[in-house]
Amino acid sequence: MRIRYLLNAGLLLLMAGLFGTAVVLNRNHFTSANANVEIAFERELRLQVRHLRKELEQQEDELFARAEQPLILDEASSVADFPEHFLILPNGVVPACTAGLAETVSDKEAKEAFRSGLAALPDKAALPHFKTAAQLKVKTADDLYRKIGAWFNVLEFERDVRSVCCLLTLIHQSSPALTESQRLFFNDMLGAQVPNLEQIAAWLKQQEATAERIDQYLTRQKGAYRTTINERTLSVREDGRAVLYPPRLETAPPVELIRSADETAGMEIAPGLYATIPKATVAEAQRNIRRQYRTGNTIMALMALLGAGLLAGMAASAQRRQKLNALRTQFIATVSHELRTPLSLIRLHAETLHHGRIPPEKVAEYHQTILTESERLSGIVNNVLDFSRMERGKLTIHLETVNLSDCTGQIIESFASRFETEGFKVEQRIKPDIISRTDPLAFSQILFNLLDNAIKYSDGTKIIEIGLDVSKGWNILTVADQGIGIPDKLKKPIFDEFTRSDDSKVTARRGSGIGLNVAQRLAEKMGGTIEVADNRPKGTVFTVRLKERNETTGG
Repeated sequence: MRIRYLLNAGLLLLMAGLFGTAVVLNRNHFTSANANVEIAFERELRLQVRHLRKELEQQEDELFARAEQPLILDEASSVADFPEHFLILPNGVVPACTAGLAETVSDKEAKEAFRSGLAALPDKAALPHFKTAAQLKVKTADDLYRKIGAWFNVLEFERDVRSVCCLLTLIHQSSPALTESQRLFFNDMLGAQVPNLEQIAAWLKQQEATAERIDQYLTRQKGAYRTTINERTLSVREDGRAVLYPPRLETAPPVELIRSADETAGMEIAPGLYATIPKATVAEAQRNIRRQYRTGNTIMALMALLGAGLLAGMAASAQRRQKLNALRTQFIATVSHELRTPLSLIRLHAETLHHGRIPPEKVAEYHQTILTESERLSGIVNNVLDFSRMERGKLTIHLETVNLSDCTGQIIESFASRFETEGFKVEQRIKPDIISRTDPLAFSQILFNLLDNAIKYSDGTKIIEIGLDVSKGWNILTVADQGIGIPDKLKKPIFDEFTRSDDSKVTARRGSGIGLNVAQRLAEKMGGTIEVADNRPKGTVFTVRLKERNETTGG
């Protein structure tokens, strides 16, 4: 660490020395080059303008991408955080959250889609049918009633703010209109499904007012274009979708951003927004350039290269430190959460039992919960301790004659309460009386991690198959689930420490990222292997192979 800091300090001193040399040479050897001043500034201006335009396009791409994602409003977000996204229609401008109302189908197609959706309920396959039914072209009040019903069914499956906005617009439209009792009924129904309805309604009203102001400013050009509205940029795409936003751009000296074009040095970034170099800056540079020219350029170029190399090295080092710190922080936070959950349950049930607040018939259930969570807590702690010992090279394997069949059954039994609570069906194919030279604690920890993962990453079909058999001199343990599975690209890295899939189904579940790493290293310590494969039709199969007569001593 100290050597690295000394090297960085040495490079910085070298750069300072070179910079001082450049300043002296520039002052003593450069002569006037006024003709090159304006050329250099023009080049700098064009480079920055190109960069600013690209940055502006990236901002717009991000805004359009965000606007096209589902607008799910949760406790951590607000509708105010959503992009101001609009749809430019031939007859006016509307908030993009109500764009679904502009799409229509025939009355026959809408009715058939509605019937198909009802027939498919409650399966999510009904959603596309209700989306089609929601495109009914409204001619009468009855059409409006059916269209609103279709949108409510869409809202049941997609908790998207867009669906809420479409319903609000339909409920409160003036022609054709609902009766007052119908409007009150649908309002109450929508309020029951959307707790933050008032916030969404206020935001929609604000978006509608902004859409009216935009409509007053628009020139109705064809194709994609930009325009400025009250110092904010409106970007319109070919398909008529638009975002309204304040550009957030930063320039490097001598370039500055202004709202009106300079007569001598201004280039447009967006309508009403220009990049320019002030005349005073140009005049000052012309005076300086008269004292600096050739040798200075060479030295400054060398300094730029050295600086770039130094900055790149420092940036890479900082990035590595940041990554390590992030992994460490994530690991600590995750393990803390994993420990806190069983501890909280144990404490809650223990306090309840201590104060005698439960009926006698529930005592056994509370004792079982405490036992189950204690075993779960032990598994988590053992993972951390084993991982720590492995990292320090201190883990020792103690082999002894073990009845693997009984050991496996005991571990499965310790999960029984958790299987029952979380609705799992367990299918066991365990050959009786398999005797092996094995470390029982290491074997228990391996099976604990595999069963914990199978529970944690199972959706829908909750079936876990556990097998134990002997084949060709190997004791073979298998744990198969019908969960979310593991992508092919992660089947090898998944055994590395802190490796987890970036799939939202995985990141939504807490995990330390060391369980499979610990399981693999324990298996290898005992002279065995662990492999992962796809289950059929879905899910994952982990296979652990341990020697039937294990002579590994570990160290």
